[in-house]
Amino acid sequence: MFSVVIPLYNKAHTIVCTLQAVLNQTYTEFEVVIIDDGSSDNGVELIQKFTKDRRVRIINQQNQGVSAARNRGITESKNEWIAFLDADDEWDKKYLESTKDAIEQFSEAGMIINGRCSKNFQTKIINNQVPKRYVEYVGFIDFFHNPHVFAHISATVVKKSLVLLNFKTWGSFIAGQKSNEDFVFLFRTALHTKVVYNGFPLAFYNGAVEGQATSSLSKSVKLNDSIFFHNKVMEEWLNTGKENKSFKIFMKYEIRHIWSIQIKNKDYDSLNKFITNLHTGYDQLFSVIEKKAMRIRKLNTLMKGYILITKLRWIIRGYPRVS
Repeated sequence: MFSVVIPLYNKAHTIVCTLQAVLNQTYTEFEVVIIDDGSSDNGVELIQKFTKDRRVRIINQQNQGVSAARNRGITESKNEWIAFLDADDEWDKKYLESTKDAIEQFSEAGMIINGRCSKNFQTKIINNQVPKRYVEYVGFIDFFHNPHVFAHISATVVKKSLVLLNFKTWGSFIAGQKSNEDFVFLFRTALHTKVVYNGFPLAFYNGAVEGQATSSLSKSVKLNDSIFFHNKVMEEWLNTGKENKSFKIFMKYEIRHIWSIQIKNKDYDSLNKFITNLHTGYDQLFSVIEKKAMRIRKLNTLMKGYILITKLRWIIRGYPRVS
């Protein structure tokens, strides 16, 4: 039923625990497709013994980045549901069983998102990140009520036929993108299918792990990828005919939040670049006056207050936040 896709690059210190978490699942109808993306450590050697289990395959390729590795995993997978798992994350033993139950209960869904916890890899402190109102809730959600409380790639399972049918457009990860590549995929997929949230903390995101990709990226790379991410999802929303009305509301909140951080940090170069390079589709979300005012340093206090008011309005309207 499931193909578990794990991109692997220099995670010898975590991959054994990650793979063991999959093999410990109470539901056993799965395969594991590990794409070794040109690792230079001994991670592959450490997990070679697990290939005695016929469900485990290791596919080697030259280093092309995590997006290319995940795309390879999608095309190499044999089952109808693809469960993504990063090589430094883990699952509760009932992760696949609970996901299977959700799929059987909501057959119209093309994407299942499970609840998650964050875990500090060094201190082992765990933080439950299931939104309060969705604790133990299983059912359809409007993903764009607040994607960031739902979306995590290692907590996501998608229908293979859905993404493969659209692989050359929105159904794949964008090669070369170094950060936010998972959000581009999740946001674009959510614009095209029904999404079910399974409100149990079954996925564990490990933070503070040595060698995590985003921790070594420069400020300029992160900024460029952020702009790229917001532009690609806007482009896809326009392609769908603006069907999802919550997308428009959320993106206004999201981008104003980014602007507020840049203003707070007095990072005017990033602010100007972000505003200048936004997709023209955002012109219908933000007026020319608002965008100009954001860039005027003398108006910083006023604009920070304005953004705070819009955030309070968001909170009052009851959009979900992490508990």
